[in-house]
Amino acid sequence: MPENLSELFKKGEQETLTGEFEKACAIYEEILRTCEGTEDQLSTARARMLLADVETLRGRFAEAVPHYMKAFKVFSAVNDLAGLANTFRGLGYIHWRKGDYSMAEEYLRNGLERAMASGDREVQGRVLIDLGNVTASMGRLEEAEWLYKQAIDVLEGTGAKFEQDRALMNLGDIYLTRGDVRKAAYTWDIAINKCRARTDVSNLGWALLNHSEAMALLGELSSVPKELEEARGIMVATDDRVGLAATKRVMAQWATAKGDWETAEREFESALADYQEMGLAERQATVHRLFAEMLAKKGDKARAGKQLAKAEETFRDIGNEREVEMTKAMADRLAQQGLL
Repeated sequence: MPENLSELFKKGEQETLTGEFEKACAIYEEILRTCEGTEDQLSTARARMLLADVETLRGRFAEAVPHYMKAFKVFSAVNDLAGLANTFRGLGYIHWRKGDYSMAEEYLRNGLERAMASGDREVQGRVLIDLGNVTASMGRLEEAEWLYKQAIDVLEGTGAKFEQDRALMNLGDIYLTRGDVRKAAYTWDIAINKCRARTDVSNLGWALLNHSEAMALLGELSSVPKELEEARGIMVATDDRVGLAATKRVMAQWATAKGDWETAEREFESALADYQEMGLAERQATVHRLFAEMLAKKGDKARAGKQLAKAEETFRDIGNEREVEMTKAMADRLAQQGLL
């Protein structure tokens, strides 16, 4: 690979790490222009794959898929196992985000097989993390926890700090799902410190967001606004559409905890619109359920019931039976409290 291309790839990866997604995309597009008309198909495929990765981080899935598919053709032609594994991983991640868990798992199992055969530990770690995401969404929490911890072990010593931070934060999600909010908060506090030390801006935004959610759930509200403000600033600066919508959701949860119904409703409605635009059904359903709980506490039983019905219907449509049951359990609990 020519030295100038090597430097451009390094620069693109650094811009991604620091959350400069637009700049990273511009660098990978420059590489594509440089390689156009040459025989360096592998550099072209790698640039397309990395460009797709960044577009995925921005929540621009429709833009990412064509790049993954073009990269896949090149990697297949030369039997580049690591490249194939990364491409399977990217496509699996998008299917997971959209709530198509069975297809996501199929892509990721294919990716893991090729990652293991390639011997590339960084790629193995990335696939393990995303496979953990899918199994967690399918309710297989023990398997997901094992996959995240395995990813951390595999990534140790690789220099893939971004992925190590991501695995740690996802472990926090497992603890939160199990109801151990304090352990989740502790895990995300560690992640915040690691991300700051590594200047891992993208993951820092999510670590702050997750930690603020845990604090809101614990009723420890004083630190939440400052963390959410910093998280929102990072999501806006990095053009992370998924992260920005999640920030609105947590802001609504914080407002609910304070009894600020007007702010909560405004932020929930905005988050729902964002998730609908991106086609993220699972996240829409989660917001519908949280919105329902807020409306029930406010005393608006009719609208609360409608939001719960939407949540249950959406979770059922995407095949997430665990969340269907959790939604039913919330409805029963609110009814017993006389709120529904």
